[in-house]
Amino acid sequence: MRSLAMHAFRWMTLVVRRFISRSICIPMAVLMIGFAPQTYADSETESELDRVISEHDRGVRAVATYDLRYRMEETVYLVEDPANSEQRKADANQPVRYIPAGPDTPKRTFRSRQWFDRGRVRVESYDGWDGSFGEGQRVLLWDGELQKSFNELKKSAFINANQRNSSITGEPVPFYELFYRAVFGDYTYAEFVRARKSSCTKIDGLYEVIAPPLPEAQDWLSKFTLKVVFDSNRNYLPTRLEFSDIARGNVRPIVQITSEPEEILPGVWAPTQGRLIFPVAQYAPPSPDNGKPYAMFELAVDQERSRFNIPIPEEQFVIDFPVGTLVNDRPHDVTYRVGAETQEGTLGQLISDGRLRVRPGEAPAGPSPRFRYLVLLNIALLVVAGIGIMLNRLFARK
Repeated sequence: MRSLAMHAFRWMTLVVRRFISRSICIPMAVLMIGFAPQTYADSETESELDRVISEHDRGVRAVATYDLRYRMEETVYLVEDPANSEQRKADANQPVRYIPAGPDTPKRTFRSRQWFDRGRVRVESYDGWDGSFGEGQRVLLWDGELQKSFNELKKSAFINANQRNSSITGEPVPFYELFYRAVFGDYTYAEFVRARKSSCTKIDGLYEVIAPPLPEAQDWLSKFTLKVVFDSNRNYLPTRLEFSDIARGNVRPIVQITSEPEEILPGVWAPTQGRLIFPVAQYAPPSPDNGKPYAMFELAVDQERSRFNIPIPEEQFVIDFPVGTLVNDRPHDVTYRVGAETQEGTLGQLISDGRLRVRPGEAPAGPSPRFRYLVLLNIALLVVAGIGIMLNRLFARK
């Protein structure tokens, strides 16, 4: 009996110990979760990531159209050391070294009006700057199939079709879109994130999503890592985006974007101000200043003169280049100057070569009067030559 009582006592002691340990551990675990970032297991991450991205996609699509005006101002932090510039002229393998920009370094300002209608974008600049946006740049248009830009100062135009996940550092892009949409091609950042083995971490109502590179893809942005923070209190719009890559084993930031979305209509949020910071990013030879910010662009939307979810006239997404404009048409691999005869003749040749598609219901441009005259002349010459040959054979027999 005594042995049985001892076993019962030990069993009860074990049960009490387990109960106490669980009673303490469960609240402590809950307390730790409350104060620490919440990460998810693989299956949980996938479902949570899908939900966050779906909410982001829904929040962005709440803005179907807009007609807005905004202002961009550039601040330069670093400039190349003049002595280093001279050294690099003699030896191109020298790394670029920077010095702080002086107080007299001018700020460049860019004022723009921009239209958007379900993926199509038109940007018009009124006080443009030189450099990345192009000196004299006035119109940039994406009609869903082609990017068309017109430089008023140079009387030149550029047409390109390869704009899916377009470069955000090299080509002229609608800056406003970067703050909550991917540029061209993708309506939101949802597809960009879903195509990769992305992870999701929740921190105080914010969701940090990291999308690693996608080497097998062909577009330019796929070699970069995207880190984006979605705010659940602002329709899951991004408040911070970072693109980076790895050079020589080190993470190298390419661009950092911060955004401040506001409720511009009941239940509809959109960015009204933000910043783009470009760090020094040199491949080889690596600069000792890699990672340091060298320039910043600040964006501010003029809310009083901007309108959202309104009808946009269809003609806003059509651009007619003035006569005399030199057009570089990359999809058709041709350069021509716009004119009554030159453009017609060039397009007619493209159609005959099969390099220009004609949509159903559209007729290609008819030949010019000069072209018709040459065709008729050639036909007349052939007829005369044929009659001459026949007469020659007839008299030869006699």
